Amino acid sequence: MIVDFPPGWSRPLSGSYVCAEEFLVFEGELHMSGDVIGAGDHTWVPPHSLREGAFTPNGAHALAWFYGAPDWVRCIDEMGKISQIRTRLSDIESGLIRQDGANGVVGKTFKVSPGEYHVEQQCEIINIIERTWSLHSPGEVLNLSGQEIVRFSE
Repeated sequence: MIVDFPPGWSRPLSGSYVCAEEFLVFEGELHMSGDVIGAGDHTWVPPHSLREGAFTPNGAHALAWFYGAPDWVRCIDEMGKISQIRTRLSDIESGLIRQDGANGVVGKTFKVSPGEYHVEQQCEIINIIERTWSLHSPGEVLNLSGQEIVRFSE
């Protein structure tokens, strides 16, 4: 899902989604649960992870994946636990970002090194700088810049 948060957007209600969510911010910044998630940040939010005070002062554009129906459950009485994991992609070396089976969700996400990449199984490649998404099949050989993340859903 491509998400366009207009300037001034907010969701002041605390709650959670029943499914996991993974997203990458391309432009702007999103404030959520005391964290600032900006352009180039990847975030993994496990199912039922509490979200508090989400807003964006100047707007943001993100690419998001929900691992099921994104049903929102408002938190009224009992406070949950915040367990989102933000990764600033420009600050990390190539390697695993979200491990296979994280929170019971099949698939993994990792940052790749620059150079030739041999596709061994169907995957999505997201270029952070160029803001592109592409689907690739086994056997393809790609020349990557190192500004990409690769996602496997199975």
